[in-house]
Amino acid sequence: MKKNCTIKVNNLNIDLRNALVKRYLLYFLLSLMLLACDSKRKGLVERDGLFALIDTNKGTIEVELYYKIAPLTVMNFVGLSEGTIKNSVTDRPYFENIIFHRVVDGFVIQTGDPTGTGTGGPGYVFPDELSKDLSHNEPGVVSMANAGPDTNGSQFFITLADNLTYLDRKHSIFGKVVSGMDTVRSISQGDKIERVKIIRVGEDANAFKVDNEEFLKLKKDYETKKVEEAEKYMTSQLEIIDQDYKDFQKDKSGILYKITKKGKGKNVKKGNVVKVDYEGFLLNGVKFDSSIDRGEPIEFVVGSGQVIEGWDLMLLDMCEGEERMLVIPPSLAYGKRSVGDVIKANSFLKFNVILNKVN
Repeated sequence: MKKNCTIKVNNLNIDLRNALVKRYLLYFLLSLMLLACDSKRKGLVERDGLFALIDTNKGTIEVELYYKIAPLTVMNFVGLSEGTIKNSVTDRPYFENIIFHRVVDGFVIQTGDPTGTGTGGPGYVFPDELSKDLSHNEPGVVSMANAGPDTNGSQFFITLADNLTYLDRKHSIFGKVVSGMDTVRSISQGDKIERVKIIRVGEDANAFKVDNEEFLKLKKDYETKKVEEAEKYMTSQLEIIDQDYKDFQKDKSGILYKITKKGKGKNVKKGNVVKVDYEGFLLNGVKFDSSIDRGEPIEFVVGSGQVIEGWDLMLLDMCEGEERMLVIPPSLAYGKRSVGDVIKANSFLKFNVILNKVN
């Protein structure tokens, strides 16, 4: 009887050991599977950098953040994502449950507006951070939406096409999708961001400090630098005007002009269709456009907003056959906007204009 009991006890111990071994093996295998899934999900651990995992109801979008090229814009995105930058909306991670309020096939998907209307933001704006090294030249570019120069907040978009370079110098690029473009393309209007997780890999990325104090300091530095650069640029332009355009007349709107050939045809009225040849220059002599070089004059309706305001105003003072040289101030040209890589914000523009035809 004792012998049988001993055998049963030994068998029980063996069974228990086997069960424990199986359980540990199961835990081990599950851990390996989770680790593999996590590594696959991140897809980022093989190289250093700062990354964002944007979880949506359609899947995960993995974004590399250009924190060395666009530190202010990335700091804003990371701070809002982690809830470390003060805003007027929430003290929680900002992007949770925000919808994609704008989806245009073959163009962009846009999100980041807590109101879902395209007009909302975090209650502050910060300056543009534009780099010649970055371009909207491929799908997956992550860039700030804005309402004009230096009006960045929380709204951003992801490109769906490779021919959107006209957005360069107007929108601040701060990242690129490195995985999950299928998810990006599957997004429909009304889909939402569930959460954003920031991943830091490497010494530099971990040293990239993001908090409200650091953000406000960097923002102020950028704003101060922009003001100083704008003042310096304006001073240099005014010096050129004082030196090179003394014989030009000035109209009440502030446009400088010189009639180089008088016209004998019809006077221009608002609503007339005109045909015009022109050359456009910066005050330093750099040519940025010319219908003459293209061999094709432009045709447009005067006063309809098809051209810059300075053109409309000056043409209303011209007659058919007339030729003028114009210097148009920034407020009647492109103002605070940059155009391409040539026309900087707050640029005076010089034009040689030939009014060929008034219909």
